[in-house]
Amino acid sequence: MLLRLLAISVSVLILTQTRFVFANIYDHRFQEAFRVQSLSLEEGLSQSVVTRIIQDQDGYIWIATEDGLNRFDGYDFRVFQQEHNNPDSIHDSYIHQIIEAPGKGLWVGTQNGVSFFDKTTQKFTRIEDPQGDLQTAILSFGIPQSGNLFIGSENGLYLLNTQTQQVGPFTDEAGQVIDEEIVAIESFENRLWVATESCIFEVSEEPGQIVSLCDGELGFWLADKRVRRIIFKRGSLWIGTNNGLIRYDLVDKTLERFRSVQDDPDTLSSNWIQWMDFDEQNNLWIGTADGLNVYWYSEDRFQRYNYSASEREGLTANDIMSVYVDRDGLIWIGTYAAGVNILDPQQSGFKSLLSESNVAQFGSSNTVHSIVKDKDENLWLATYPGGVVKLDLMTGEVSRPFFTEASAVSDSFEYPYSLMVDINNRLWVGTFEGIFVIDLNSQKFLKAEVKLQGETVEFIPFVFQIYEDHSGVIWLATRDGLFQVEEYLVEESVITVSLLNIQQEVPYSFRDRSSRISTIIETRDGNMWFGGVSGLLRYSKQTEDWRHFEYHKGNEQSLSHDDVQVLFEDSRGILWVGTANGLNKVNRTDDDEVYFERITKEQGLPNNTIYGILEDNFKQLWLSTNLGLVRFSGQAESMQSFRRRDGLSSDEFNTAAYFADGDGLLYFGSINGVTVVDSRLLLDEPAKRKLLLSEVKIGDRQLDVYPLNQTSTPLIEKQKVESTLKISVTDLFYRKLGTQSYRYRLLGLDEDWVFLDKDRTFILAGLNEGKYIIDIQSRIGNEPWSKNNLRIDLIVTSSLWESEDIFYFSSGISVSLLLLLAYIFNRSYRARVAKAENRVKIESVRLKEVKKQNEELKYELEAKANELTLITDKLNEASQVVDSYQFRDSVSGFYRFQNIKHLLAEKRFKEEEKEFSLLAMIHISDLNEIKRKFGNVAAAEVTNQIATELKRQFSSDTYFCSVADDAFLILANSYKDKSLATRLIQARNRIVHSKYVVANDITVGSNIGLSYLDLLPQILDEADLLVTLSELLIAFHKKQNPRDKSGVLRIDVNRRLEEFKNLKANSDLVLVIEGNWLTGHFV
Repeated sequence: MLLRLLAISVSVLILTQTRFVFANIYDHRFQEAFRVQSLSLEEGLSQSVVTRIIQDQDGYIWIATEDGLNRFDGYDFRVFQQEHNNPDSIHDSYIHQIIEAPGKGLWVGTQNGVSFFDKTTQKFTRIEDPQGDLQTAILSFGIPQSGNLFIGSENGLYLLNTQTQQVGPFTDEAGQVIDEEIVAIESFENRLWVATESCIFEVSEEPGQIVSLCDGELGFWLADKRVRRIIFKRGSLWIGTNNGLIRYDLVDKTLERFRSVQDDPDTLSSNWIQWMDFDEQNNLWIGTADGLNVYWYSEDRFQRYNYSASEREGLTANDIMSVYVDRDGLIWIGTYAAGVNILDPQQSGFKSLLSESNVAQFGSSNTVHSIVKDKDENLWLATYPGGVVKLDLMTGEVSRPFFTEASAVSDSFEYPYSLMVDINNRLWVGTFEGIFVIDLNSQKFLKAEVKLQGETVEFIPFVFQIYEDHSGVIWLATRDGLFQVEEYLVEESVITVSLLNIQQEVPYSFRDRSSRISTIIETRDGNMWFGGVSGLLRYSKQTEDWRHFEYHKGNEQSLSHDDVQVLFEDSRGILWVGTANGLNKVNRTDDDEVYFERITKEQGLPNNTIYGILEDNFKQLWLSTNLGLVRFSGQAESMQSFRRRDGLSSDEFNTAAYFADGDGLLYFGSINGVTVVDSRLLLDEPAKRKLLLSEVKIGDRQLDVYPLNQTSTPLIEKQKVESTLKISVTDLFYRKLGTQSYRYRLLGLDEDWVFLDKDRTFILAGLNEGKYIIDIQSRIGNEPWSKNNLRIDLIVTSSLWESEDIFYFSSGISVSLLLLLAYIFNRSYRARVAKAENRVKIESVRLKEVKKQNEELKYELEAKANELTLITDKLNEASQVVDSYQFRDSVSGFYRFQNIKHLLAEKRFKEEEKEFSLLAMIHISDLNEIKRKFGNVAAAEVTNQIATELKRQFSSDTYFCSVADDAFLILANSYKDKSLATRLIQARNRIVHSKYVVANDITVGSNIGLSYLDLLPQILDEADLLVTLSELLIAFHKKQNPRDKSGVLRIDVNRRLEEFKNLKANSDLVLVIEGNWLTGHFV
């Protein structure tokens, strides 16, 4: 092995010197094309040097290593190694070669001879030859149409008659043999070729012939080379040597040579060829000592695929020992000391851009927060941290232009959030401290000088999005709100940007919570939509009206969450809103009513955090989330999730990192580069997989699954006394290891499916005697369930003593005995019943007497109770009179405020309702004028009608107190009803616009002043503090909202409520009012 490594090292030394010059080219052209799954000792592989890989007729993968033969079913390895005390084990663990004997088993070439593995008995048999010449390394096998076995060994070519088991050197009619080391054997129909290190022979079993192919030009070119492998395709032999690849036309006797060229990536990566295999498209996959190569037949070129230490899902090694193309087109790659790699060459709908190796030269991260594309086919990526990276889509070159100039202006260029290419081909960059501009036409960095309302500002914090609307106006979404570029002027290397602050136009209900704007879009109807952490805004350019939408608990048609992260309008004109808690479809009625339709995890989303929304050419939405990508056509049942195992660069994507180009490609930025989606290559195909039994265990009895798997419907027979039936299955699916989920149903017992998720084992117990059918299905990820059910016939039987016949016989005997005993006891029972009946008659007479006495006593008690009720009613009436006189106002019927302490002390309010967060003062400012004009009676009627109107507008949880004959105090809990303040203002406005009828049919209007104090989320539950704040409200109202104003005054508390507890005297209240403890704002 050391000599082999030395030879390989010499062969690839020159190529190694130039590998790093083209590292980025390799990453772009090949690492994006393929992604591998790896199998190593951690997954159960017996050893990491893999010499040969094949797939048998059942679908199992067999892997030969230097320490054991491995059978892989997609989940587990079954390892066969030499066991010295077991004559049925393989006789040597060092495996060179394996080939399937159709329908029988496997021929295994070891370091010490040939073994045959019988699949039926699961045993190995050693092939012995009389001379013992085969007790050496077996390097190759070939099976002609006769079914016999050609054996290539270190000692030459041998032939085994599989019928007679006779084996010996193969000899042609002239007595010629090949006694050199046989490195490769290739067979096709009735033709067979045998290769030694120095020559190739065509061999015919009947009649025995050995014809050398080395007499002509081929021999000349092989003279200084060592043949490693041969393979036949389309009339040519492909010959892999230690110094390049040769294609030899067997008809024309011409050849074509292929060698590695240092500066040409379209050639072989190494001249040391170790293995070859063709796929169904006639592409040749080549394992070399320095990487994997594929010869694209239709393009007549080579492509290299090499190990890269920075690629987490690339090849695990460059030294490729074996290559095998399975029936699904997967490429199995056996490496030297790095296990097995599984590569899917089928063109994937997902590509990965900007790997860690791409940005390693800059020392930056490949986390992408924004993506744009210019007219020259360049992607501009905002990496965080790392600055703005340019990716040339034509060459794959990754660079970081303008970084030095921009960093000299501000360090914030290393932390970009947003990118935008405007109509003038200028690249705008938003960072956490401001903006930068790059002129892509002149390739010049422009220093940005920003002016706000005419004043120069040093920075704009956290520019989350830069957006150019349909009219060319540029908008900035920032942490401090919304800005609009009024104009910009370019002079040499400086761009002066004048901004307008739009934030003051934003509704107060939005900016009162947070000024942050995260995302912007203009819809086709000309409306501007803005999203932030306070919800969603709509601005009409025509009417200049704003409208605020937010989440409301209990309202399923409101926004699903207030943190709006992305806005997108699809080709049908539907607006979609992605939030931190789900996707929202915006529905708009003809009368401009807006309501939202929520799509969350309950409807099938894998994660509720929506980072990006795009639409593909098939009118399907693509969502980037915290748990992969989602394809969504508008119906929950059509939702399909994709994860890293499906080809994504990462499962975790970033906010605002999404872009769609004109070619139908979708780009999503993640914490590990960019995922490119080509939806044309993601058409759903029905799953076609074969399910096999991997284990069947009845109680402690293990069944051999091989014969069960050879039938279309396996039959399992089980005794009822055997407690459990354990079944394990596998679907031999290797394209996405570990992504399968399973379900089963037991027909004859239940029609419903039992879902096993990722578990492929289930146990049945307690089954009664009878016949059952077990159906098992699998699926990959969210794909449809496979149509190829594994159907198992199950028969549960029992012995005579456990059968139903013995049950019925024993049941009959038991019933007869029970009837006899029943007759015996029946006679004595009747005698006891007669005696009991006489006793019952006597007791019934006594019971009638007692009942009559109880009735008389009941009538007497009812009379006394009626007298007590009359007395109680009179006491209540008297109490109400006293209460009304002592505590209530005679006109409004409200409690007098002066008695509120007394009322609270006596717990007149219910205990559970004695919590308040809103205090309001209402006064009838023109009541004295009404008295003067119409008299006291008319004024009292107006007061009474206003009080009645207030009580009608509010629930019983709201309490009213009379402060004076023209003023009321309202105590309520806005925590239970957050719209209470709004409804209070509406009630005041309704009273102001109302007319009241008094004596002599005179209609009178009134002017109402309202002051309110909303303490939410704080709650008042102490009587003293409630009285204190009420007195402050009354005094503040009289001062700030007097009769000549009579407006609506909102009062804010500027101190903690605890500081109000110690206020006692009137002087303290005056100090509070004068000391700015409270501030008022007219609404």
